[in-house]
Amino acid sequence: MEYGTEEQQAEAVKDWWVNNRVPVIAGLVIGIVLMIAWSGYKSWNKTQSENNAALYAGISEEIVAKHGSAYADAEKYISENKGNVYGALGSLSLASNYVLDGKYDKAESMLRIAADFSDPALSSTAKIRLARVQIQQKKYDEAKKTLDSVKSPVYQPMAEEVRGDMLVAQQKLKEAHDAYKKAVELSGDSIEMNPQLSSKLNDLTIAE
Repeated sequence: MEYGTEEQQAEAVKDWWVNNRVPVIAGLVIGIVLMIAWSGYKSWNKTQSENNAALYAGISEEIVAKHGSAYADAEKYISENKGNVYGALGSLSLASNYVLDGKYDKAESMLRIAADFSDPALSSTAKIRLARVQIQQKKYDEAKKTLDSVKSPVYQPMAEEVRGDMLVAQQKLKEAHDAYKKAVELSGDSIEMNPQLSSKLNDLTIAE
């Protein structure tokens, strides 16, 4: 059982002691057993994490070295590790390879796994890449929903730039101009690091 505050926890311990009068020696034995069990769990958890990292490194190397022949192993690994960072990173990596191969359906499937991961940075990156893949497939309504789901302020400029790309692909040039302009405004001083965005905005401004 968990308690809201340290005072509540202390009161609960006091009540337990008064009401149960458990011999001190028994309590010590229980405490020692729990400490041993926890130490063993931490050791097991550390080993599991190290094993997972090694497996991820191996899968990544296989993708680079063997390309398509390693995809089945990678997909199996990702499926078994959807809830941890290695599975999410693996799905991003494999999605990139699928894009290079023109397998956008498979890339979309992998990116959805990473997009559902709990880390905001990794999830936002995956969503922006997912939107690009959906634009490539002309799934514009889905791409819009994906971009709308990017909430992290850090990734808003990129999301708006991709939104502009989507609108250009739809020949909605006025709306694309507005999206690029918003991306520039959100970028602030960091716009100097993205000359391509400025170029896109300028091209549409000239076209008008």
